[in-house]
Amino acid sequence: MQLVICLPLVVFVIMLVIQAGAFYHAQQVAKIAADRAVAVARTEYGTAGFGQAQAEHVLKVVGDGSLTDPRISVTRTEGQVRVTVTAGAPHFVPLWPAKVRAASAGPIEEFDDGARHG
Repeated sequence: MQLVICLPLVVFVIMLVIQAGAFYHAQQVAKIAADRAVAVARTEYGTAGFGQAQAEHVLKVVGDGSLTDPRISVTRTEGQVRVTVTAGAPHFVPLWPAKVRAASAGPIEEFDDGARHG
């Protein structure tokens, strides 16, 4: 009788642990992709397209298909780069978030020619 009550609870706890690990992994992959995209797009001659390509590459290599339907937004404005990665995460426990979102931003690098003025 006790086994009938305890076994489903134990299985559910194990599923929660696995779900938490899968969600954490998905969140970290999205964050790495956003950070790498910012690192590439913020260089002096970088573009939003370079950042987009880098994020897609990271999701493909590091994520290895663990994120579904990834959406990457790279915005390069005057002096600032912002990247947002939104994707579906592995989801098999009810009421658990089905999406992950990671954002990263940084200033655009600017270099002068080293000449002294003044």
